[in-house]
Amino acid sequence: MQILHTITCTSFVPAYNAYEQFTHHLTRPRPLTLQGIERMFKRGCDEYPARAGINVLRVELAVYVR
Repeated sequence: MQILHTITCTSFVPAYNAYEQFTHHLTRPRPLTLQGIERMFKRGCDEYPARAGINVLRVELAVYVR
């Protein structure tokens, strides 16, 4: 069983003096907590490099079996 996390985030872009909104997708065997996702983005993970200043807005989970 795998869990697909669809994570909606924002990040401040100083050049435009605005926030950009983007979506990341992660697959894990267990659900991640909101604090765990924020820490993972600050430290970096296999799929995405570390980025400071990311705000997690929404997390959607979908369970599927391979």
